[in-house]
Amino acid sequence: MDAPLRNCLWNVVSGFVLHKISDERFTHKHTGESYQLVNTIYRYFFEKAINEVTDYASGICDQIYKWFFKAEWYEIYDFLEFIQAFEGVIDIKKFRGACNSVLENEHSGYRFVENRLGYILLLKKEWLRYMATRAMLTA
Repeated sequence: MDAPLRNCLWNVVSGFVLHKISDERFTHKHTGESYQLVNTIYRYFFEKAINEVTDYASGICDQIYKWFFKAEWYEIYDFLEFIQAFEGVIDIKKFRGACNSVLENEHSGYRFVENRLGYILLLKKEWLRYMATRAMLTA
């Protein structure tokens, strides 16, 4: 993954996800939306103990930023796909649309199709198979 693609994808993540994490101090008794977002990312994506999370939102954003710019390309794509778990917290359709715009503008071979991010030729084949099967079932 080249630097412009990574930078643009970071801007999407930052705009849709990290802006939800307000400048507040988190405690383990915190139940707000931003805490739940951080908790989910750390526990289920990074697979870390929640007590390893810094107490301040700015520190959390810094930790995610450092990881994002060191991660392998496929880990970035896994992270983008994981973010879809936050439907209701973020506008998933707009998030996918923003990701697809970046991926297309930066000439990546990957796109979101429905809720999957993958190599566009393989996804198109799967989508066509799905639509053909669906058409046969409804006919």
